Amino acid sequence: MRMNKEIIEDFYDMAEGRVAISLVDGSYYEGNMFEILDNKFSFFLSGPLAPEEPIEIKFDDVNLNKLYYEDESEHKWKLAFGDNKNVHGK
Repeated sequence: MRMNKEIIEDFYDMAEGRVAISLVDGSYYEGNMFEILDNKFSFFLSGPLAPEEPIEIKFDDVNLNKLYYEDESEHKWKLAFGDNKNVHGK
């Protein structure tokens, strides 16, 4: 089974622009990933009311089945890992 950090790193490499992330508590964020650390990553929220400083999101708080990236060529959100079978190595 792949570790959460590996999945987040793959997602970071895949997403060239804005991303959308859901957390296990139901929270939802759109913005840009910035820096991946040992057990969390920095995330800049987007939108006119977004804070200037990034927030930090722990890997364990991320719903790995709901990671989306913005496909700029098609102008739509896409699920990062298709049917997400490969998220957990199945």
